[in-house]
Amino acid sequence: MTKAFLLGAAAALLIAVALAVWLRGGTEQTAHGQGAVTVVGIDLDPTGNGCPGDGVHDCTLGSIERCREVPMGATVQFDVFLDDLPDGDNLLGFEYQISFPSDGAAAGLTAQVHANPLVNLQAQSQGSWIIDFSEGVPDPASPHRTNVGDLGVVETNPPFTQGPLGRYTLSLVGLAAGVYPLTFLGQSSGFRFRDLNAVDVFDPGGPFANGCDDDLDSAVDEDRVLEAALGVGVALPDSDSDGLCDAADNCPLVSNPGEEDADGDRVGDACDNCPSVDNPGQEERHVPSNGIGDHCEDADLDAFTDHVELWVGTDADDACPDNPSDDAWPLDMNMDAFITVVGDVLAYSGNIGRSVAQYPQLKRLDVSTDGYITVVGDVLQFSGNIGSGCT
Repeated sequence: MTKAFLLGAAAALLIAVALAVWLRGGTEQTAHGQGAVTVVGIDLDPTGNGCPGDGVHDCTLGSIERCREVPMGATVQFDVFLDDLPDGDNLLGFEYQISFPSDGAAAGLTAQVHANPLVNLQAQSQGSWIIDFSEGVPDPASPHRTNVGDLGVVETNPPFTQGPLGRYTLSLVGLAAGVYPLTFLGQSSGFRFRDLNAVDVFDPGGPFANGCDDDLDSAVDEDRVLEAALGVGVALPDSDSDGLCDAADNCPLVSNPGEEDADGDRVGDACDNCPSVDNPGQEERHVPSNGIGDHCEDADLDAFTDHVELWVGTDADDACPDNPSDDAWPLDMNMDAFITVVGDVLAYSGNIGRSVAQYPQLKRLDVSTDGYITVVGDVLQFSGNIGSGCT
């Protein structure tokens, strides 16, 4: 490989980095709905949920019931609802999947309502034009896919901020006695709720999948996805006596009546080992536990969490290589204790856009831990570090 080729490749990669920085800087959006706490959830008691259907008055939500004990063979109704949509937003469309108990034959969803303005927040708007591409019913096989949109472009109405999105009837015929969850599964990579300006209210993917980013700053706000549980022929225990059964409690052994979950990973703050970062698996490498999750701990203080180091295969307890075979610093690809374009950044040349699943040997380059080798996610992490070293 010639020196001219190396310099040309380095220049091309640096131009790509500069372009990515410029593009990233140009995508900031105006904040909206700041301070709102948007919630999507399942309510096992639709009583009190509904809309006037006059296109003027907001919909209502009754008390939200997330735990319900029912006899075997019963039929139950439940709503999927949205609460505290940011002021001024007008719901354009939504999609999600509901995981429900079923025996694959008699049991399952037998009815659904999405387009009726009396039971649908979205259809309440005057001038709305609802299209429904949801799976049909009866649907004996979980999950059930819901896809609803509003093609109305001239709508005259106040901002509707709460109400049901869909009402479902679930048959429990044929199910054995037991505790059964009703949960959301992400459509594609996450829930998707969009407002009239095509802004994601619930983001469809990325680091805040299944969470809500009300102020569009790419950080999870204290927004929640509320799921439910049915006790079919059995009682639903509440081990921590916080008013919510264990099967629907995001922290079943520690009392947390408010179910606070700042990072949106469905593990309550009261028992989350990394409450500021989405880590539903609660990974922690320390035995015995020190109470700090890998996503939050940087044991060697090299600015990369233990989670990153375990992913790329570097030594999470050593900030700097002790010898040419000691892979310790995630940015130090050639293990010489210095960060350079030729020695480290050029390792990405020819690999941008590739996936770790297809090219597992590239996992060492994936310092963003997202499974892909990209300029924005990986190469930009060298920004400000070129020429630096460690000791």
